[in-house]
Amino acid sequence: MLHWAESLPLGAFSALAMSPDESFLYASSKDSLVVLKRNLTDGRLSATEHSYKGAQGLAAGPLALAAAVDGKLTIYNYGDASSDGALSLRGSAGGAELKGVERINFSPNGEFVFAAGFGADTVSSWALTKSGAQLVGKVSNMPGLDNPNDVVVSPDGTRLFVAGFCDNSIAIVGVDSESGELTWLNSFGNNDDGELGDCKSIVRIRPNEDEPLEGEEDGDFDYQQPASIDISADGKTLAVYFWSVGVEVVYYSVQDDQLKFEDYVDQQAEFDDFSNQAFHLEPSDEPHPFGANPKDYRDAVRLRFVGGKLYFLSRFANALGVANGAQVEQIVQRGDGGVGSIAGAYNLGLSGDDKHLYVAPRTHDTVGSFAIDSQSGALTEIPAPVLPVPPYIDGAITNVTVSPDGTQVLGVDAAAGSIQIYDRNLKSGALTFREFVELPFCDGGFPFPLDVAIPSDGRTVYIADFQMETKSCIVAYPRDEEGRLGEPVLYKDSFLEGIESFNFTQDGKHVYVACLTAGAIAHYTRDPATGQLTAMTPNTSQALSGVEFAVLSPDEKWVYASSPPSDRFIVLSRNVETGVLTEEQVFDVNDVPLRGAAGIAVTPDGKVVYVASRVDEAVNIFNVDNKGKLTLGGTIQGLPGLFWVNGLKVTSDGKYLFTSAVGSSSVSSFKIVRGNDNGCGASCP
Repeated sequence: MLHWAESLPLGAFSALAMSPDESFLYASSKDSLVVLKRNLTDGRLSATEHSYKGAQGLAAGPLALAAAVDGKLTIYNYGDASSDGALSLRGSAGGAELKGVERINFSPNGEFVFAAGFGADTVSSWALTKSGAQLVGKVSNMPGLDNPNDVVVSPDGTRLFVAGFCDNSIAIVGVDSESGELTWLNSFGNNDDGELGDCKSIVRIRPNEDEPLEGEEDGDFDYQQPASIDISADGKTLAVYFWSVGVEVVYYSVQDDQLKFEDYVDQQAEFDDFSNQAFHLEPSDEPHPFGANPKDYRDAVRLRFVGGKLYFLSRFANALGVANGAQVEQIVQRGDGGVGSIAGAYNLGLSGDDKHLYVAPRTHDTVGSFAIDSQSGALTEIPAPVLPVPPYIDGAITNVTVSPDGTQVLGVDAAAGSIQIYDRNLKSGALTFREFVELPFCDGGFPFPLDVAIPSDGRTVYIADFQMETKSCIVAYPRDEEGRLGEPVLYKDSFLEGIESFNFTQDGKHVYVACLTAGAIAHYTRDPATGQLTAMTPNTSQALSGVEFAVLSPDEKWVYASSPPSDRFIVLSRNVETGVLTEEQVFDVNDVPLRGAAGIAVTPDGKVVYVASRVDEAVNIFNVDNKGKLTLGGTIQGLPGLFWVNGLKVTSDGKYLFTSAVGSSSVSSFKIVRGNDNGCGASCP
């Protein structure tokens, strides 16, 4: 089993390698290569003073350490304990064959280094020399070598297996063990479509159904940008880590120059949270949380065979997993020992007493729960409830809310088209699963819920059903004193296209609905006694195109809205008698870092408005004057945990701001300081 031991705050590294005697670990980034000393008894690491030029790829051979960076290969001689592991430079070599290289590997005897030249469509072989390395072989522009991303060597040193990232194939290359010369032998995958070779878009394709791999059923397997590969110690099994819409780890048996499909790792519930990405990577006007170019994802996943087991790593899920054959044994996520239920952290729910925070994880099937320290704002994870989820359900919790009396937490699952209802312990904040409620089909389309809300009277639950194929609708459930839901009522007004979120007035008599596709904020009046909604004239404007969020100010004289696709933040005044909105101010990227403008939160006194920016990885701070006019007061940017930040919540006492970030699968807390307060209570350290 994996157990968290320690972490060293040394920076962001992209490659690791270990000395042959396991006494030293080498860590590299594009900026530096450092040497860490390893305790052979407990495995703990300690930093040394040794630092060298940065590298994107590392490989430790029996005779030397190889470091690769775009266009260059550097060879170091190992240091021993007397020098505290200091490396000595043997020499460097360069060439076009090494363009874009990040993955390299040694031959078993340590005499050759093999490099995957991602930017050169080339796999190359380099013989170690007294002064560095010399090119002795290469293969270019063959099937399976379109942007090769990884290369591994068979245990006997006679074969290379290469991950062709942009033609969705695995190439097999022969190696002359005496000279190091290379010969292309075969490839497996789908490399026939020329458009795939451009690698300009995320793809999810099937192999040629007329020529499936031996052992596969027709159309049974997705080839999708192989990013990492490794071969077992006996040379009989090749593991391939495919990445695109989801993540799939696949085993092949190696038979001479052929590959035979054997099994998946991910066909089980335990792998769902790890394998699913935060969003389907389909063409969209909205920026993808991790960027639009597939080449940005080439380092997203890694895998390695160790001791007969397969270890796999994902920077999207912030997780490390281990599998024994096709069975996943364990997955641990980011944090001390792993923090669960925040993979793809999307939106937040806050209890009315400010004691507990709940997380809607876009790539997980269970609501995350945290206790809030009232003195510091620090978050402590509350164990997640166990759900009776069948293994074929992939979780995608898009939003979460706490009932007005605090006794329940409700989440909506876009993957299952359902509501999750939990009973909440008022003291500990712990959740106990009560039931799933399947949503009705709106206009014949499978439900795709994006928000759940309960007005202050607690009598009705409202669901925003976005719909992927048909028109959106609002689903309203009557709710009794025990938290049980009655029969739903559907509202299908024509202006409810692309419904994203709700915001109710404190008396529950008005609701504003952000409609992305319609480019509108819909307005309904509501009868608190029955929960019935009556449609009013919606607000539409060019500025509201793509609107996803609409939040009321505490005095309810203003509505603040944001549009991620158009990168805008909009201020609307509100007539408190009629509820009618009037557009007053519009901020865009020319004024503020608002690329992917998203979640909004307002301090209880209404004097500060916070707006998340997904793409800029920022939270913008707006000051509100006595007339309601907003001016930018500052921006929180460049901090860990804000990668594709989306959800925001402010405590009712105005002391803390909480953020949820899809890209970094994290939840962060910030202390809100005003005037001369430095946030430290006295002098800052």
